[in-house]
Amino acid sequence: MGSAQIVWPTIQQMEEGLVAIKRYEPVWRASPALLVIKPRLGLIVSLKQVEHDERYFVLAIAVQEAIVAPDGFDPHIPVTLRCVWNQPYLSLGVDHISAPYSFYLHFGAQGVQRARDFSATKLFGKLRNSPALLGLLRSCFNSNVQLPSDPTN
Repeated sequence: MGSAQIVWPTIQQMEEGLVAIKRYEPVWRASPALLVIKPRLGLIVSLKQVEHDERYFVLAIAVQEAIVAPDGFDPHIPVTLRCVWNQPYLSLGVDHISAPYSFYLHFGAQGVQRARDFSATKLFGKLRNSPALLGLLRSCFNSNVQLPSDPTN
């Protein structure tokens, strides 16, 4: 059998990530967000702190509301997310942090409200244990997607 080797981020990858974080962090901190961690976590959160070193960035997150969570999840316990700078497909933008192998954070009051409205629908209740549910929550941040918003649906 061959051996595995960890490929740590380069200084350039870290510096590029830091530029994006410095640019977007004020907006991220001022906006509510949806945190999705597959397979069963969809939370309304707020970003409290960002730290970093040469290998990782770390996000301290306060949970405002658990929309999708396993039994026993305690929303009073802050969430800490750690991500390597060179994670494949990592994307940092004004309205998102996408780390597909770890988590998704979607920022924006309008999307958060759409996610809350969707969580009050009968369709949401029917999909409670479906793997598609987290994707539908994430789609609340795409204004082109129409989801039921009437709690009687």
